[in-house]
Amino acid sequence: MMKALKAILYILFTTLILTGCKKDSDKQEIITAKASDFGKYHPCGIAVSTVGNKAVAVSTYEGDTQDGRIFIWESLEAFQADEVAKYAYPVKDPEAVAFDGSTLFVTCTYDSKIFYTGDMSKAPTNFFYVDYNGNNNPRGMAVRNGQLLVMCENLYPNPKNSKVLRVTNATFDSRTFKEVAGSAQPAANGNGLGLAIVNNMMYTTDLNSNSVSKYLLNADNDQATYSTRLGNAGATMDVTSDGGNYVYFTSASDACYLVRWNTANNETKNIKLGALDGIYAAWGVLYLNGKLYISDAPRHQVRIIDAASANWQN
Repeated sequence: MMKALKAILYILFTTLILTGCKKDSDKQEIITAKASDFGKYHPCGIAVSTVGNKAVAVSTYEGDTQDGRIFIWESLEAFQADEVAKYAYPVKDPEAVAFDGSTLFVTCTYDSKIFYTGDMSKAPTNFFYVDYNGNNNPRGMAVRNGQLLVMCENLYPNPKNSKVLRVTNATFDSRTFKEVAGSAQPAANGNGLGLAIVNNMMYTTDLNSNSVSKYLLNADNDQATYSTRLGNAGATMDVTSDGGNYVYFTSASDACYLVRWNTANNETKNIKLGALDGIYAAWGVLYLNGKLYISDAPRHQVRIIDAASANWQN
């Protein structure tokens, strides 16, 4: 009996010692994010749903082929109040995000996939390939009238041509693709990136031509008519608009900038966000109800700026 008791006490003592000596690195990582602090993660795409409490989704980009995160807030109010995200999901190489009602889409450029989920309490593990013409490298996205529009960096590989693709019935089994005529980006070796649609206007960015373009989009979302373009705009990343004359875009040249372009007179003003951080620059930008939401990756935060009262510089 005494021997058995000693054996039990020895096992308990050994277990306590081993447990107490565990390193911090052995602990499970706790992943949280709020607008002002994404921890070690680099916010990239940003989207707000148009239904219900206006859920917010932010992707993080951690380098090609690496797992980023999708952080989701159940309401815009919670996001603005700097509350911690309700959900966090790992996704390989995520970039842009977009909502169609309560369905969330996430582009994975490296694997030419778009992930999606219709239930924010579940990770976006469903996906379909953007394979209209080989691997078309989806980047920016926008939704209009129930159709998903995708900026494809590589719609035609020889020569490389960036163009917008319309996706109808955006699921693995039912998807159909159609090119948006007139949406080819200006550079011969294009590097189309950002895409936004406000009302019947479409806006794009192209890294290789350092440009931002504005188009009139038809009701069927398959014909873009060129309106105007701003060149020499730096490394243009993402784009948004107030639906009027102002177009806003992020630019990464010697530093990260938020730029306001007045399409009526071609005037530009900017806000310097800060220095680049290696491969990380300010990326996603969204205009909503007078405010601008900017994914400032080098500083691990999403900035919220009042568009009208911001300190715009020449």
